[in-house]
Amino acid sequence: MVGISRSLKLNELTDCHQRIRRVVQLINNHRLELVTMSKLSQADSLEISKMVTTLNSRLSTIALGQIDEILTDLQQPRKRIEIVTDKLNAAVKKLEELNEFIKILASLVDLAGKIFSPVSGGLVKIAGVLDGLEKLSA
Repeated sequence: MVGISRSLKLNELTDCHQRIRRVVQLINNHRLELVTMSKLSQADSLEISKMVTTLNSRLSTIALGQIDEILTDLQQPRKRIEIVTDKLNAAVKKLEELNEFIKILASLVDLAGKIFSPVSGGLVKIAGVLDGLEKLSA
């Protein structure tokens, strides 16, 4: 039975489980009716109970197969989520690197503007250049 549950898909396992469960219920109901009407001996009732126990054991095996199928079905989306997450993390890193590059470029442009500015001179120009260098080193 274990081999069978491994070769069936989830919907097939579910269908088997439901059908066997219905059969077990029917057998139990009918057995109880026959015992109540004294049409079934205790020995026969016990024998039928053993068969029902075997069927219930098969139901457990099928249920384990269903769980395995569900876990297998969940693995594929999990892998895809991990791949997408990795790609998104790489994209974020690239954006952070680009943002850092833009900050450095802006600081260089600002520094160049202060160096080549014809308006400021002397100490004011030196202070502006020092401010620009501080921004680059930040």
